[in-house]
Amino acid sequence: MPLPPLTRLSGAPKTAADASLAADDKPISLNFQRAELGAVLNAFAQFTGLNIVASERVCGSVSLRLDKVPWRIAFDTLLDVHGLAMERHGNVVWVAPIADLAARERLIWSRSRAARSSCTMPAPRTCAAC
Repeated sequence: MPLPPLTRLSGAPKTAADASLAADDKPISLNFQRAELGAVLNAFAQFTGLNIVASERVCGSVSLRLDKVPWRIAFDTLLDVHGLAMERHGNVVWVAPIADLAARERLIWSRSRAARSSCTMPAPRTCAAC
């Protein structure tokens, strides 16, 4: 089963929730040395207006110096460098290791497939779940 491509903020289609966020090309400047990844994600949350929820498996430290980089590109780069992915629901972003989100996608897909295949209603009726 092919998984959907990774979701990234840069280049993502605009939603109603984007109206309250910092403009895509608004530059961010950050300078962290051996900072906890959670602290850097918090800096992005404060700058952008996003609500960022980090999985308990998002840990470690990061050193970075960004000078006037469009914030969406900077955020996506941070995720890429640390093997992280995101799932967005409105203005809430869940950040987790890529493998965790991939496993979740596979579980959702297998559950929906099982629900479709378990339809046992006799023909000619159709099951609403199918």
